[in-house]
Amino acid sequence: MSDPIYIKLISGEELIGVVTNHGQQNEAPFMLFEHLAMINVGQQSDGNVGIQLLPYPFITDDNEPIRIYQSAIALQGTPSQDFINHYKTQFGKLAGFSFASSIPEVQSGKAFHA
Repeated sequence: MSDPIYIKLISGEELIGVVTNHGQQNEAPFMLFEHLAMINVGQQSDGNVGIQLLPYPFITDDNEPIRIYQSAIALQGTPSQDFINHYKTQFGKLAGFSFASSIPEVQSGKAFHA
């Protein structure tokens, strides 16, 4: 399975997920994502800024593919390897990733300090 990509929607949400397919419906191109997560940045109790990954959208099953039309995407890019590793600790078992055992286990919603 391929590495996740970063996208920012025109509505402002920042997301990370694995693109499993590209398609078109009524002449509107889209990307199909699995294991999509919203990137939440906020101040932690210790005063540091942290990043949380939250399942997105919140009301779907983990294994449900999510279609995002390309017209809804403001930008996309490749996350840093550290960020990809953090993503894989939370979603790796779901997405079928294999990754080094030296990566510490991170609980869903736990902050990642860049």
